[in-house]
Amino acid sequence: MIFPTKKASGLCACICACATALFGETEPDVPAPANPDSATIETERFSTARTDFFEISAEDAQAATRAAELAGEVENYFLKHPRLWKKLLPPLGFRVHVELFRRSGIFALSKTENGRTRIFLSENLSTPAARESTRRNLAHAMIFQLSPAKNPADVPAWLVYAAAEESRIGSVPGRRIFLQKKSKFAPPVSPEKILSATASEFDNDEDLRLNALWFSRAIPELAPFFDKEKSAEEQLLAAFPQAFEGEKFDSASANKFWATRFRRLIAAAPSGIDLPEESQRVFDDALLVLVQKDGNETRLLAGDLIPFRLQPEIRETLAEQLSALSAHFRKVNPVWHNAFAEYGLFLEMFGNPDVDAGTLEAQWNKAVLARSDALALQRDIRAALENR
Repeated sequence: MIFPTKKASGLCACICACATALFGETEPDVPAPANPDSATIETERFSTARTDFFEISAEDAQAATRAAELAGEVENYFLKHPRLWKKLLPPLGFRVHVELFRRSGIFALSKTENGRTRIFLSENLSTPAARESTRRNLAHAMIFQLSPAKNPADVPAWLVYAAAEESRIGSVPGRRIFLQKKSKFAPPVSPEKILSATASEFDNDEDLRLNALWFSRAIPELAPFFDKEKSAEEQLLAAFPQAFEGEKFDSASANKFWATRFRRLIAAAPSGIDLPEESQRVFDDALLVLVQKDGNETRLLAGDLIPFRLQPEIRETLAEQLSALSAHFRKVNPVWHNAFAEYGLFLEMFGNPDVDAGTLEAQWNKAVLARSDALALQRDIRAALENR
């Protein structure tokens, strides 16, 4: 069966988050580090945007503001997870300094003599990939500022990816549930692998990134994972002593412990039809009605049954369809609310012998168009959830 479609107009996913940017003066400039393909980079700055823990300097005011929005999302994660970060947060006014340059591919992270973290980045945030890279780099800079690490490479890669993902969860409604449900199809990765994986490994392995996110939610404290003198096994033993007997690390015990904890963390995902795709499956299934045709059972679109609306068995079948659809109505994703309502009205009218075929046909078309509109909005929401 092919459903008619209509291009939705004026529909977009209203999923975004903004951080307030305040303009002010910046520190005296310092030379930007040279990239392999360039000996010098222009360092004049004309615009500055500030959040609580970031100060962004750029030649272009819009670039500074866009970066400040991302920085605000990143810092919100640290502010809203006091269990891990409260003791490490710097006083207000002590900011990570971000310098943006027009060239692409710029990244350098360091601490000045007074202990202030400075990061150099490209101001190009026009693509989702660029924004995601900048988000991770800002998370890296923030953790570097908060941690005892003396070298940016000493910041655990898994924690950078987890913090960046948490900032997206905080700014995109529904993303936590989306990731919980997605994680149900992901295998638990060895905790030793989570701790030892490099940034490039995280870039290329979604299962690893998902594990890092839930692992960050499971850890009782951060201190063991910043101790570069400890191996991954020793860090796990220090963080989760209850997982091992006799205070001796055992890889099998660690894997079993994490597999159990991983499944427990994602089990909190609702089992209903919260996500748009889940509501779509229920809706599309409800559009098809099982009927007898030429002695065989077949599934037809409810709209195709309008000519047979006066047959008692057809009416009874669609009344059952209405009852089943109504049971889902309160749980349906808001994107599909209108489609469910229009189709529910069609089913209700189908059972009324005073409603003529033309009226039923018009209502069926409304339900089909409502489906098209829901699909258009669903695509926008899916893109926001996946950061495309």
